[in-house]
Amino acid sequence: MKKMFDPFNMEKMPVPDYGLIDLKKYEAAIIQSSRGCPGACLFCNKTMYGPGFRQRKIDDVIKEIEILKDFGFKSFYFQDLEFLFNEKRVEEFCKKVIKKRLNIKWSCTARVNSVKSLKVYKLMKNAGCDTINFGLESAANSILATSGKGITMQDVEESMTLCSRSGVKGAYNIIFGLPGENKKTMKETRKFIEKNYNKENIFIDRGFRIIYFPGTKLFDIALKQGKIKMKTIFDDIYLKSGTINTSFKSKKEFDNAFQFMRIKLFAFKKVKKIKSRIGALLDKGKIKKEN
Repeated sequence: MKKMFDPFNMEKMPVPDYGLIDLKKYEAAIIQSSRGCPGACLFCNKTMYGPGFRQRKIDDVIKEIEILKDFGFKSFYFQDLEFLFNEKRVEEFCKKVIKKRLNIKWSCTARVNSVKSLKVYKLMKNAGCDTINFGLESAANSILATSGKGITMQDVEESMTLCSRSGVKGAYNIIFGLPGENKKTMKETRKFIEKNYNKENIFIDRGFRIIYFPGTKLFDIALKQGKIKMKTIFDDIYLKSGTINTSFKSKKEFDNAFQFMRIKLFAFKKVKKIKSRIGALLDKGKIKKEN
């Protein structure tokens, strides 16, 4: 009997046949070099990727990039939940990109404490890494401690320093409404953003409301508490947003606090853009700086 292809074995996964797609419609290519995540975050829907954490061979990833380059692509995004988990693998990838002179620009998603070496960050920059999307989630250590992320605010600040010093952009995403959330913890997050949003290579301007994905630990907690019922699962996911194990008694109360934070994030983003434009005009000599 012919052995069937194992979809869970990433090392034996063939390179996609991109000739079957009209790639002229796309400006950047998306590559997946791994599936799953070694983390244990309460809110993550990693179950959709199947069991365990699996990684492809770096040579196969490089081959896929070369094929996509032949189609004209120069920008790539790694759709891995955690691209930097294995530091040696990251180094291997970067060194091969440099050795082969692929001359690409790429971005990825990672945990703030996966790589703590400035040397590796600089290697990534030299290999074309433009941006790392980090899950900050909250600037309150109390929230991080119960979320299962396994990180602290010290880890977050260290990653910001590495980005600032290496030239790799750090884009930090926030999730509002995690267990333990209240107006005080949201204020802690806002204060942290105010302190750090203007740092070089640091971007903290994306905030999302919590979603109770089926299959997550947080969803299971909600089921046990009777706050989400299988018969009304999708209605409950929406109506209970931000209320499970938080101080918010209703979705409306949470939404009010959430919208306030979104406005703040939007304002920080606008201010940073304005400052960047003014800086560019000053550099070009189109406007003069007053003494």
